[in-house]
Amino acid sequence: GELAPRLEGAPARPAMPPKKAAAPPVQEQPPVEEERPPTPPPPPTEDEVTELETGLQLPLRGNDVGELWALEKDYDAQAKLLSSMLRLEEAYPSAARRNIVVDYYLYNISHAKALCLTKRQGAVFHAIMDRMLSMARKEDGVAPGHGPSAADCFQEFQQLIRQHVLASPPERLAIFKVSEAKLLTDFAAGTFFKHFLLYQFCLNCPQDLQTLRFRGSVTQPSAPPKLSSATLRPRPRPEAQEAEVEAGEGEGEAGEGEDDEDDEVQRIVKEKLRETEAALQAKLDAREAAFQEKLMAKSTKK
Repeated sequence: GELAPRLEGAPARPAMPPKKAAAPPVQEQPPVEEERPPTPPPPPTEDEVTELETGLQLPLRGNDVGELWALEKDYDAQAKLLSSMLRLEEAYPSAARRNIVVDYYLYNISHAKALCLTKRQGAVFHAIMDRMLSMARKEDGVAPGHGPSAADCFQEFQQLIRQHVLASPPERLAIFKVSEAKLLTDFAAGTFFKHFLLYQFCLNCPQDLQTLRFRGSVTQPSAPPKLSSATLRPRPRPEAQEAEVEAGEGEGEAGEGEDDEDDEVQRIVKEKLRETEAALQAKLDAREAAFQEKLMAKSTKK
C-alpha cells in the first residue's frame, strides 16, 4: 500500500495550466440594407403632358378635353368645368366678357370632336386658338390700333399649324395630318379671323352701362265702401227671369237674321260672277268665230 519511491533522476511532470473560461457568444449584426434611391415617377402619357417639345404650352391636357367632351350635351356643366380648369373668373372678372370667352373655347373644342380628332389633337388645337385670343387681347396701356392685326395673328396661326404637321422633332411634331390641318385652317378663317375685330372689341373695350330712372305717379285706389252701410239685394222674381230669357232669345234671332243677310250677299256676288264669266265667254266665242271665218276666206281665195 505504500507508494513507490520516486526514481532518482526522473523528470518532474509540469503543472497543468488552469482552464480558460468560455468566451461569451458573439451576437451577429443584421446586414445593413443599402439605401436605394427613390424610383422616379413614370413619364406622363400623351394625354397628360402640359407642354410639347415644340415649346407650345397646353392650357388643357388631353384628359381635360376628354372630360369636356363627355359633357357635350350639358352646356352649363361644360362652361362651369372649363371656367374652373382655366380659372377664367380671375382672368375675366366681367361676366359678359367671360361668357364670350367660354363660348369661344367650347365651340373650338366641339368642332375638334366633330372632325373626329383625338383628345391630344383637341388639346393642341385649343392651345393654338388660345394663343390667337391672347394676341387679340391687348395689354394695358396699348393704344387702340397699335396691337397685333388680323394679318399678324393669322400668320402666327399658320406657323403654329405647320409646326405641328410635319415630324421633325423637336422643332416640329406630327400632331395633325395635312387634311386635318386644312380643315382646321378653314374653320379658323371662317370663325375667329372673319370676326377678328368683333372679338378684339369685346376683349378690350369695356361695356358701357346706361341706367335710366323714371318717376311715375301711381293713382291711389279708392277706398272700398263700408260694409256697415251695405244692404241685401232682393232675389230676382221668376217673371224677371223669364224676361231675361226672352231677351236672350231675341238676341239669338237677331244674330240669325245677320247670318241670313250674309248668305244673301254671298248669293248676289256669285250671281254677278256668273254673269261676268258668261259675258267674257261670249266675247271669246265671238272672236274665235271671226278668226275662223277669216281663215276660211283666205283658203277660198287661194
